[in-house]
Amino acid sequence: MSYIKNVESFLRVRRRALVGPAAALALLAAACTGGGEVGPAPTSGPTYHPTGQIVVLSGRFQFNLTSLDPRTDKEHPVELPFARGTFADGWPGPNGRFYVMPLSFGQESENQLFLLGAGVRPRRIGPPVTGVAGLQVGSGFALTWGCPGDMRLLDLSAPTEWRTIGSACAATISPEGDRVAYVSHGGLFVMDLPDGTPREVLTFRDIPELRRAHVAPESLDAVQWGPPGVAVAVGDASRSAIVIWREHGAPVVDPLGTAQFGKMEWQPGGRLLAFLEFLPAGEVFTLDPDTGVERQVGLSRDSGQVSWSPDGKVLAMARSLNVVALIDTQGRQVGTLTSSGVPLLWMR
Repeated sequence: MSYIKNVESFLRVRRRALVGPAAALALLAAACTGGGEVGPAPTSGPTYHPTGQIVVLSGRFQFNLTSLDPRTDKEHPVELPFARGTFADGWPGPNGRFYVMPLSFGQESENQLFLLGAGVRPRRIGPPVTGVAGLQVGSGFALTWGCPGDMRLLDLSAPTEWRTIGSACAATISPEGDRVAYVSHGGLFVMDLPDGTPREVLTFRDIPELRRAHVAPESLDAVQWGPPGVAVAVGDASRSAIVIWREHGAPVVDPLGTAQFGKMEWQPGGRLLAFLEFLPAGEVFTLDPDTGVERQVGLSRDSGQVSWSPDGKVLAMARSLNVVALIDTQGRQVGTLTSSGVPLLWMR
């Protein structure tokens, strides 16, 4: 049987979350108009010396990208493709560059995968693809899905064709690149690549912890595969939870109450899942699926972005419009950076 999270020494108090598009627009407007830091400053920890580069989502409506060198605290411009759209995420690429796909929503809208970087011109990767609601790049592949719509796979070693492999509203590639997990019809499915038969590994309505927490057995269209397992956001606008499917263990269920789920990301080289509650307060948590322990590590006033450092030791989160805080896994602030926006991706 699965188990629910443990409660740590601090008391976690929830407030009723705002729901719907108006609430999302209100938080985005707050991020765009500036202002002071949100919440009390975290306690300080040992100094951390960051490396690599942080891709920053910047501009008044966060349609621009820059590259921040965390060693020097200097930003460098990134030339964007002519095709504009929403940058929902980014993924590390070769030679210090990164993959993005500006998203223009609609079944007939064409979306193009690009390889970008500071000081280099945008490079198109593969042909355009239509009907994209989300994208993931990893393990040598790019994976897109619509909602509803096709799930398509592009082999980055020979990016000539997007191959349809199924239908899904959210999907993720395994760390080994040999399988895909996706959510559809109230369940989680896993399929071997390239042409395996899908098998349902979780049926949300059959998870008793979701029923006891009054969480609707519906996907929130967010799924991430890391070494510990596949994390899925489940629920609706009133209540939500994170469910982690583990291939060789019982699923982990982490009810979030009335807080509105924002984003999640697995720790590089580790076993923690970081996630952000978009509303009511932009709280950032880590969850250990082995122990079920959840820890609040910080507050972020961004529009739903948080990013692990490449070494998995700290999280980057925006504490104000111009300050990115570096927070370790104990919730201690170990550094700050000056930024023109919010951290989208931290890469080597």
